[in-house]
Amino acid sequence: MSFIVLVATAAVVGSWVLRPLRLPANIEGFAFRLWTGLCLCALLILAVGSFSLRAAQFATYAVALLALTVEVILLLLPYKARHVEAATSPGETTPVEVRESGRWSFMEVFAAGATVSALTLALVSALAPVMNWDAASTYLALPADYVREGRIRFLEGNTHSGYPQFMLVLHTYALQGGGESAATLVNWTIAVLACMTAYGLGERWEGRKCGLLSAAFLATTPIFIREAGMVAPRLAFAGLSLAGVSALVAWRQDRRHGSLLLAGFFAGSTCGIEYAGYLVSALLFLDVALTRNRPVPESGSRVADLKRFGVTAFCAAGPWLLGSYLMTGNPIYPFHPSVPWLEGFAKGQIPTLSWPAAVNWSAARDFLMYPWNVVMRAQWYGGWVNSPGCLVLLLGVPGLLVGGNIARRLGAFSIGGGIVLYFLQPSARALLPFFLPLMVVAAVAACRMRGLRFLVSGLLGLAFVFGIAYDIVAVHGQFPVVSGRETREQYLERHVARYAAFQWVNDHLDHDDTILTFDPRAYYFRMRTYQNYDVLKRIGRQSVRQQRSWLRARDIRYVFVPESYFYGSPVFDGSGLRRMLNVWKRDPRHFVLRKTLVIPRPNSGGTERVEIYEVLYPPGEHETEYVQLQGQHKGLLGRHV
Repeated sequence: MSFIVLVATAAVVGSWVLRPLRLPANIEGFAFRLWTGLCLCALLILAVGSFSLRAAQFATYAVALLALTVEVILLLLPYKARHVEAATSPGETTPVEVRESGRWSFMEVFAAGATVSALTLALVSALAPVMNWDAASTYLALPADYVREGRIRFLEGNTHSGYPQFMLVLHTYALQGGGESAATLVNWTIAVLACMTAYGLGERWEGRKCGLLSAAFLATTPIFIREAGMVAPRLAFAGLSLAGVSALVAWRQDRRHGSLLLAGFFAGSTCGIEYAGYLVSALLFLDVALTRNRPVPESGSRVADLKRFGVTAFCAAGPWLLGSYLMTGNPIYPFHPSVPWLEGFAKGQIPTLSWPAAVNWSAARDFLMYPWNVVMRAQWYGGWVNSPGCLVLLLGVPGLLVGGNIARRLGAFSIGGGIVLYFLQPSARALLPFFLPLMVVAAVAACRMRGLRFLVSGLLGLAFVFGIAYDIVAVHGQFPVVSGRETREQYLERHVARYAAFQWVNDHLDHDDTILTFDPRAYYFRMRTYQNYDVLKRIGRQSVRQQRSWLRARDIRYVFVPESYFYGSPVFDGSGLRRMLNVWKRDPRHFVLRKTLVIPRPNSGGTERVEIYEVLYPPGEHETEYVQLQGQHKGLLGRHV
């Protein structure tokens, strides 16, 4: 129910807010409306949900009802009044080019079928129980904590509670009212919306065929099926970035202020999803600065255009900056923490600008070969499941030559973003927002290179068939659980390492207590968890007595230790946490071994050992120190929540 309410509210609110822009009633216009509605709904949920998630639900219902009421009233106005209003609105309407529908070509039908097939397979993946590491440790674990707390607030036990919250609040809203499947369906809907945005840009640029190819290019890439079927922010960030690019293309074509404001709003809103949104905003701002004015009534000056874009982008990003500041005391957490208590969060998380190797010919060669390597040698950058597909290069590069001025500007946006991320985060997943424009450029090349149409058609056919075949292989193991032939528990035990240990904790321990887990996939616990290893590293340098007082101040009663992962993962190398835990194990008076589980490893075979300890606090021990630490802890929370 919450999923349906969220999408419906976003559609109604977006349509209501963008009514003055008089967007065309096509796929691009619908995508812009839905993106706008989702951005505004996320802000509403964050603002109200910071006090009460229950109140956030009622707030969305109220806003949707109000917007729907306004829509109905406007529809019930006499036709003559509406006609006169539309005719007298100054400068806000421009003729929309009407394209003849005509018969669909074979390639158009093939591209549409590939897109629908890919989205259907992604839906199967979305309906399966969540098993990916990122969702279980962050993107669903944190919303589950919010639902458990009843509101959105800073949680010391999860470092991501201070990061941009755009997708987290949407997942929280869906999870509260509809469970896990509602949250995954929100992500799948955004995947559909990203395809619609790609279609809208391609259709505006080169027509229906280009739009269909653009959507198919995106939907049949390996990284799409991975991201569309899980709970993650990547597709939302990439799709919203592409919406900003598309709105800017619309502005360059019609020179309407509304399109420029919309581009600024989308660019600024990406900052609420990932900090790379500031890079997207900067690149689009530079694009506006380099755009020549045209002698049309609404062209305005370049400075005025920059002000419109910049102010709108800042206003869209501002609430997310304010939210991080109110939660952590730092608007750009975890960069340059302004609160000493939060220094442990930022350590090791701040990317540094540095050349990947010594400044020599080898490093320069790697830099120049990066676009080729990240696509064709994806195993170097996260594996083939993160590949954007070969068409980005094979047709995207020719598209820069035959696509005209728009293609060159989109290419500059993608190349500029790729260069910066090469030094910050060289991975295919991080580059996804900058691959999407090149997919549209590649679709333009496929439409314009008519002299090579047979070669291009064969290449497209192979790429689409390979993409769908890959999707089928990727999701075939999820059909039994989605169809009901396998239970959720059976599926997770078959795919998730140590799931039986999570289940034992849920079945035998008090859900009102807090568990310190060295397996970060906190989503599988039905109790409060603590998994902030950066703070634990600092605690590990204190005395055992201070450590116990620290644990007691946070009401931590249990410790979850996956032996193989904890002692074998490089995450804990050099952290001092292993030494700290070994000291705890040698203190049975305060750390009692509650349960030892030997669990089969899924897929790889063999077994692994999981130990669960109970922390005992004898009455009166360190009572004064405990009260003092607890008071300090609550004071810090009250100051930054």
